[in-house]
Amino acid sequence: MRDFNLPNKGFFFTVTALILLSFMLLTSQMWVRTFAQKDQHLSMRFKGESMRMVLSSISDKSLSQFANASAFFATFKMVNATQVNGLSESPSSDPRNPGTGAVEKLAYELMLYGNSSSPLPISYSAEEKEAYTIAGWQQKIRQAANIVGMNVSFGPVENFVFLQKDPWTVGVSFEMEMNLTDLENTMKQSKRLKANSSFSINGFVDPLIVREELNRRPGIARDPSLVAQKQIWKHVSYNSPSDVSPVLVEENGLEGSGWFFGPITSDYPDQGIFEGEELNRIKQYILVHRYDENISNYANFYGAVILTTSPRVVSRTYTEGGCNFTEYNQTDCLNCLRWVQVNSGGQSCRPIPPYIYKNEIEVPFIVAGSGWSANSSRIPIVKREGVGEHVFVLIDNEFGDKDKKRQGYHRIWDITKLRDMAICGFYLQGNGPSFFQRMLSNGKNYNNNDLGIESFVVGTWAGGKDDKLQNGRSRLDWEFYQASQPSLVLKIKGMMGCKDKEMCSGMAPLNESVGHFRLSREAIQRYGAREIACDFPGISSAPC
Repeated sequence: MRDFNLPNKGFFFTVTALILLSFMLLTSQMWVRTFAQKDQHLSMRFKGESMRMVLSSISDKSLSQFANASAFFATFKMVNATQVNGLSESPSSDPRNPGTGAVEKLAYELMLYGNSSSPLPISYSAEEKEAYTIAGWQQKIRQAANIVGMNVSFGPVENFVFLQKDPWTVGVSFEMEMNLTDLENTMKQSKRLKANSSFSINGFVDPLIVREELNRRPGIARDPSLVAQKQIWKHVSYNSPSDVSPVLVEENGLEGSGWFFGPITSDYPDQGIFEGEELNRIKQYILVHRYDENISNYANFYGAVILTTSPRVVSRTYTEGGCNFTEYNQTDCLNCLRWVQVNSGGQSCRPIPPYIYKNEIEVPFIVAGSGWSANSSRIPIVKREGVGEHVFVLIDNEFGDKDKKRQGYHRIWDITKLRDMAICGFYLQGNGPSFFQRMLSNGKNYNNNDLGIESFVVGTWAGGKDDKLQNGRSRLDWEFYQASQPSLVLKIKGMMGCKDKEMCSGMAPLNESVGHFRLSREAIQRYGAREIACDFPGISSAPC
């Protein structure tokens, strides 16, 4: 008999199965939801890490490095363009660099876009825009960020500054806002970037020199390769004119006449460096030697002589015609003098002025004082190919007349640095135009005491055999190109075209070489060359 009050076994099994299945489904849903949440969390974490990676890679440092390259290239382009056509002057944001507003504006346009329409049209190539403009840099950042699922946008460039930090350094700085979002625009971060960098002007071509040379030659094409070019180089030790000023090595010379510049040697002919081909150039040398029996025989072989021993004076007293005289005779000397003084007697007793009676030579010479040996050891040594090392000096006596050798001053100068600056074309800080002002069409007329630089213009193309008409001009670069020259432009002893009196007063430097080196009175004062200038007002000197 069946009991209908009790469920059968199949019913319990079915209910139990349904309960277990429901539990399993619920557990599965919870697991899936948990996994989805974890997956979403990992995705968000990945995006956050990617954002942080992008933001950390685009730093002030990396932007400053790019700004350095961008500003350097923009300057290169401006220098090349202003070699042909200078910029017009306009107000500058830097009071130390008046007139250079156009340089600042042009740098801004080139750095941002690689194009300028005014004041001077310059256009980068597509490759240059990509490599050197801020717009090109921003596009690269956008592309790189997009690869990792990010969007980058930039705010405007702000607080842009392009200036000369000092005479030798260009500085650039600016700021911009960078915004970073994911592709779904669910996450966003911002960062303010600041660029600050600088670079040296060493190595840039001086646009003033090229442009003014083109202006002086209107008959040729305005091609910078057709005229002289000078790169701006600063010597590590030459900062201001005083650093290259002539140095007085000997100011207490005992006697001498004339003046001469050249390397010193103690070798007689057929000795040392004169055993070979250099004997043909012996006239360029200054013989430095103590007096001996050979020196009067060899002195005229050289350009000049420095005696390191003093002459002796022998005297005798005698009476003649009622007059008492003392006769003085120099010995151990060059251009030895004899003179007679009256000791007593009537008005008919006449002295005899000094005259040369022995060992007469034609070349300039000087008898060095006691300090010569110690001081000469501090003169810079010049290395010369094929002949070794030499010291160069300028001997300078007040009078050129041989019989006046005991009168006036007798000096020996070291002018190595001044010649080095001129020959090698070094620049130093001076009263000339600044680097930015040299890009202006009227840059030669600026005198910038804060940021000015200057060099010397020397060559056959500038007052030498190729352009003799410029021989009378000052060799200071910005003075050289001014329409009207200073009122007084003097030759400088020992400099190019003025190694001796014959050269300085003759036509050989104009016909064969670089012409005569001259400076204005103002430049002579600043460079400390007053004492070796030819006929400087108020200074008696051996004529040039």
